[in-house]
Amino acid sequence: MAALALLGAAQAQTAPPGGGLRGTSGGAADLPAPALSPDGELSRPAKGAPAGAEPGVIAFTPSANYGKPKKKLKLPPRNPKAPNIQRPLPPLEPYRTAPLPPGQNRRARVRPGAPDAPLPAPVFAAVPTLERRIPPRADANPYAPVGFGAGSLRLLPYVDESIGYDSNPRRDNTGVKGAVFDRVETGLGVQSEWARHELRGTFRAGYSDYFNTRNASRFDAAAALNERVDVNRDTTLDFDQRYTYETLNSGSPVLPVLGGGVATIARPVVQTYGAGAAVTQKFNRLSLTLRGAIDRTAYNDSKLSDGTVSRLSADSYNDYTLRGRLAYEVAPGVSPFVEVTGSIRKHDQRLDNSASQFARDSRGVNAVAGASVEISRLLTGEASVGYGTRHYEDARLADLRGLITDATLTWTPTPLTTVKLRAGTSLAETNTSGSSGVLTRALSAELSHALWRNLTLGATLSYANTDYQGIKRTDHQITAGLKAEYTLTRSIVLRTSFTHERLKSSAPGTDYTANVFLLGLRLQQ
Repeated sequence: MAALALLGAAQAQTAPPGGGLRGTSGGAADLPAPALSPDGELSRPAKGAPAGAEPGVIAFTPSANYGKPKKKLKLPPRNPKAPNIQRPLPPLEPYRTAPLPPGQNRRARVRPGAPDAPLPAPVFAAVPTLERRIPPRADANPYAPVGFGAGSLRLLPYVDESIGYDSNPRRDNTGVKGAVFDRVETGLGVQSEWARHELRGTFRAGYSDYFNTRNASRFDAAAALNERVDVNRDTTLDFDQRYTYETLNSGSPVLPVLGGGVATIARPVVQTYGAGAAVTQKFNRLSLTLRGAIDRTAYNDSKLSDGTVSRLSADSYNDYTLRGRLAYEVAPGVSPFVEVTGSIRKHDQRLDNSASQFARDSRGVNAVAGASVEISRLLTGEASVGYGTRHYEDARLADLRGLITDATLTWTPTPLTTVKLRAGTSLAETNTSGSSGVLTRALSAELSHALWRNLTLGATLSYANTDYQGIKRTDHQITAGLKAEYTLTRSIVLRTSFTHERLKSSAPGTDYTANVFLLGLRLQQ
């Protein structure tokens, strides 16, 4: 007890009041004495220290840890043999605009990576560009023919073999007798694959052989070729050529009305061919088109059952046409236009082959106004309305005139369904005695629906009204049809169709009705 008392008295003499530490030099400056815990850490004033304690004094407190003790992370020992999983840095590449070494021409600079390429030193690390793979485009029609290439052209040939039945092969009014027939048809489609300009065309030829009605057998052919030349962005040249070969049935209004049991022995041949050229110039939204064309219609003479010859070749003629169109695009896909067409028709013989011998050379003018539309590719086409007139050289022939309406609209309500509507008016020639010409108005509708990807069903309906100017004759013709195509592969197609034709005329002895059934196989490339 005595020892403890002596130790307390010694501390009281050395420590100043307040617990500070006095300097060893005996100066007046006193520094607060930090309090250390037994484990060597500074201890803060204990919670609940007595009031009145001097600020800055650190009291000695027990080393109590009021929080959770910190856990030391134990790292696994480093294995010097472990592989280095870090990715290597990409190779250094020079800037494209980096200065070139002396004497090197920038135009002659070769691409990086080429051997012996004098490139500047690399100055930065560039991430290598990965080649982007373009996914294959889905084929919208996996059963369509692909054809084969011939240079820069794509050729699409086909051969069609069909067997069918025709209830009225000659389109007769009396003595109707049906016949089974075989039809063979071959054709070729041409389409260019050029970056600029375009060439496209279709060619076909077919023969229908009626087994028990030989005089109804016939050959037919058609060809069309179109070329487009893009002179520059605003100037385009268009050229077209066309040809058709067909035969006339016994009820055709072109053939003269024969009596006394006289009839044509074979079907007379009529050929039409021509060519045209057009230039289109655009001035911003305004476009101007000028087109000229020459067409010829040639008839062959027909042999009659009494041994005489009907000289139909006298009715052959040439048609010279000049057309101008002015269009303005008021909105994307909508372009109103006005169009004026003038034509001159010259016959091989001044007087026709009729008993009255009319001079049928004529001049005509048509003026129409309309618009072409393309609304989000769901509705595309063109419609116009106007007036046409034709004046004949012979004063006995009245002028041929009338309202002209033309329209071609394609509506696609769904990707599998297509509806096509057509309306047309024509001022055509005729050799009917007393008539100056015929005004024909035609309407047609076509519906096509893809029931499956390789099965397409279709229906057609058309009506034509033919009015003979100068005489009291009007013809009404109705045609309706159903068809189906089943595509086995891109090269094999099964086809079937049914067609009903009916002609009702005010002229006696010209009405007829015919039903045609057809089943065939098409081989295409």
